[in-house]
Amino acid sequence: MSSNVERIFDSYVKGTPAQAIVRELTITFCSLTNEVQRACRLDSATVLITTKIIKKHYDKRTAEENDFILKNGWRVVHMPSEIYRNKDGKRGDFLLSKKLNNNQYVASIEVSKAEEELSVYVVSIFRVRKESYLSSYELIWSWKGGEPSS
Repeated sequence: MSSNVERIFDSYVKGTPAQAIVRELTITFCSLTNEVQRACRLDSATVLITTKIIKKHYDKRTAEENDFILKNGWRVVHMPSEIYRNKDGKRGDFLLSKKLNNNQYVASIEVSKAEEELSVYVVSIFRVRKESYLSSYELIWSWKGGEPSS
């Protein structure tokens, strides 16, 4: 699933100087499950990512974290354990959270409407350092006992 993102990273971002401008591309990151679409009240199942966001992560994250996100970040968005409403003033509308490799990861997704067309973008993915990070966010959906709940 992530090979497209890894290929774009290798072609346009890898090895670039910090804060360098990269070619602007928008590619498919993954799709949302029906449950996640319903929880977020989204008509679109396709989630996009831009080379600008991939470059931001490359510049900001450690190589280990960046590599893990490139290979596994789609898992956080495609099948999150919890969905939170993002706070006003923060970029993105929803935070999708999932534990991978004994670490909690969060993806912020933003819903954009241009010319009557709805698009969903990943605007950030990161490893949570503090367990309490999400405690001040409003939980709107989570998996309970293998069943989605809202």
